[in-house]
Amino acid sequence: MPRIRGASIEEHHEMVWADLAEAMRQLLRERDYDSINMGHIATRAGLARNTLYNYARDKGTLVLALTQRAGRPAVARVAAI
Repeated sequence: MPRIRGASIEEHHEMVWADLAEAMRQLLRERDYDSINMGHIATRAGLARNTLYNYARDKGTLVLALTQRAGRPAVARVAAI
């Protein structure tokens, strides 16, 4: 059974999402988007590929989820106004 890195499962998931975002940032600095695959992302994030599929079914879905997560603070600020 995999180890939970955070104090809770929610914290663990946040840590994994942060790792995935950093992995994508690094990979996009190194190569073209179309040449990146889920295996590259999983390896860079330190995950097994099958674990990555628990977070997103494909690269497009993953990028969409990462973009939505990155935009949450801005959306919250706008909603507060």
